[in-house]
Amino acid sequence: MKKRLYIIPGFGDQASQKSYRWIKEYAQEQAYEVVLVPIQWKRTTVNQWMEDFVSVLDEGTSSESVVLGFSFGALILMFASARFSFKKIIVCSLSPYFQEDIPQLPREALLPLGKRRVEAFRKRPFPVASKKAAAVFIIGDKDFSLAITRTKKAYKLWKYQKKITVLPSVGHTLNDPMYMKEIKKNLK
Repeated sequence: MKKRLYIIPGFGDQASQKSYRWIKEYAQEQAYEVVLVPIQWKRTTVNQWMEDFVSVLDEGTSSESVVLGFSFGALILMFASARFSFKKIIVCSLSPYFQEDIPQLPREALLPLGKRRVEAFRKRPFPVASKKAAAVFIIGDKDFSLAITRTKKAYKLWKYQKKITVLPSVGHTLNDPMYMKEIKKNLK
């Protein structure tokens, strides 16, 4: 069976953008079949984002698949990992928009998302991993402080094989060479 990699982009991004193309190209060199997950971001909430991911997920092969998510894509991945079995998940710069995080977020972090999205987040607590999967958590030490805190909490809560990497001098971007190196290492 061919290895499969799903790539879930960050908020407002498309998986076909340069930020994700290099991951796709590298993964294909490593013999992965790559699925770029098309998320419809406009006028939708986390509930629809999950549906977008599930619509491309081949549940019959998901237990042999690797899923990589960035920012809000990582948030989608965390919800999916409680529902589906994956071989490995790669959680990059996890966004802190779970039910438990909303009270700590500054107003400026919530306003651009709109009332419907924030209300949907308020109804979704951080999921407890119910399916076995190896998990890799990656975050830059220059990322948003609440994203760093959420990523570290997620790592501590993960029940199965796990690893966390905090990249020095890296912000909220996949295009940083340090991020690229770490992702490549975890796709081999």
